[in-house]
Amino acid sequence: MSETRELIRFTAITDFEVPMYHIGEVDFQYSTEVLTDHCERYGADELLNMLGFMQHLVWEIKLSQSKADMANSAQADTHQDKV
Repeated sequence: MSETRELIRFTAITDFEVPMYHIGEVDFQYSTEVLTDHCERYGADELLNMLGFMQHLVWEIKLSQSKADMANSAQADTHQDKV
């Protein structure tokens, strides 16, 4: 079995008891020492590629949501015109 180590951890607030947070707020945790050690041992390219891929995924989701919102808005406008 492969040995793994957590480099970065992303979390999102889904519920809260303290009003200093809001639903959907994203946070991340990391250790400078762990990241430095990883980059010194293995280089930063893989980590940068993964972060770039994650950024790409988020933009793709945002774009598809925007397209869906525009389509729904257009349908609502068309329906409004018929009424």
